[in-house]
Amino acid sequence: MALAFQPSLLTEKDASRKETSSVEFLSKPCDIAALAERAKPLLADFAATAGPRFFLASITPSLWIPRVVVIQRGALIEGIVYTKERKLAGLRTGMLFGHSTLGTLVVASPGQREAVLEQALTALLASKRTSGIRLLVPPQGFEMAVSERVVQRSKASRRQIEFSHRTDSDHQVVPLQASYESFLNTLSYKARRNMRYYRRRYEAAGHHYVGRMDLAEFRRIAYRLLDRSVVGGKPEGVTRALGMFSEADRPILAGLRRADGQWVAILGGWYEGDNPVVLFQMNNDRDYSAESLSAVLRAYFIEDLIAHGCRQVFFWAGVSGPVARGAQPYPSSTVSLDAGTRRWRALRRLCMLLAPHLPRRIQWAVDWIASSSGEPCIPKLPEPA
Repeated sequence: MALAFQPSLLTEKDASRKETSSVEFLSKPCDIAALAERAKPLLADFAATAGPRFFLASITPSLWIPRVVVIQRGALIEGIVYTKERKLAGLRTGMLFGHSTLGTLVVASPGQREAVLEQALTALLASKRTSGIRLLVPPQGFEMAVSERVVQRSKASRRQIEFSHRTDSDHQVVPLQASYESFLNTLSYKARRNMRYYRRRYEAAGHHYVGRMDLAEFRRIAYRLLDRSVVGGKPEGVTRALGMFSEADRPILAGLRRADGQWVAILGGWYEGDNPVVLFQMNNDRDYSAESLSAVLRAYFIEDLIAHGCRQVFFWAGVSGPVARGAQPYPSSTVSLDAGTRRWRALRRLCMLLAPHLPRRIQWAVDWIASSSGEPCIPKLPEPA
């Protein structure tokens, strides 16, 4: 589907061309995958994690429908905006989500990012199939200002948009020091003691840490651990993570291997610029519950990062265990853009009333629909991938 937009929505430089641009919506995985070739000139300046194949790999089909917006002028693709539509009970909801903190929301040249996002949001909100949009954005990012402009423009149309935002945080960042010992000293006494004790015991038994792994071997180990019903082992999550790692140009693949050759824990992620992002970890605590494998693996991993000059590491959706003592919320804001219809307002009010009384597994979704300025209706819950 393509829509024509007038130059008034573009930068002054673009407007001077006296050309119109088109907006194309893509939802079929085959069409989104083909975008990698179509947008090759644009994507050449970005890491693979900004590409459509990485975005597709990040989508869990049972929960989300990909919604990609392509901004094009003639044969030239000027920008891409990645969003996804939430499904509940297998049905589409009209609620879209875009991630602009540790994930890519807008792919465009620096001078075009605001115009591209503005066109994309305007087009999405003009669709009767869109009830609302939630964007997780940096507090000082351009996305907030663009969202406000889109709302102001909507006041001149029949489909007015309601705007709100609130402080939020889905991820955590762990600052790293110049040495591993200095990092340990930032933790609590108990966390520091556990990190040292379990690692020394692991080493004394002749076991090993492997900081670089082949993806094929990592995949084989992941599915073997999945068969053991280990911590962190869910089929959809494993498939999603492996798909993302296979598309990243700088994946992080590390693990713990016992002296007898058996793999007992793995950790995966990728580099976003110079920053490591950890998405995934599996530990065979079922068979080795007394070895604190998670703490041992993270101890080695963090020491390795420090040795390579990293000064922070991001944990997607947060981190637990001893390392959590040194973690800080990664600041972000949730921007809410909602159709101003009576029916949608009534549904959001109902969700606000029901959220605290619903099962925990669906509270996050209801609160997400009811999202407004101020505090969430319920305590912060992780959003399913």
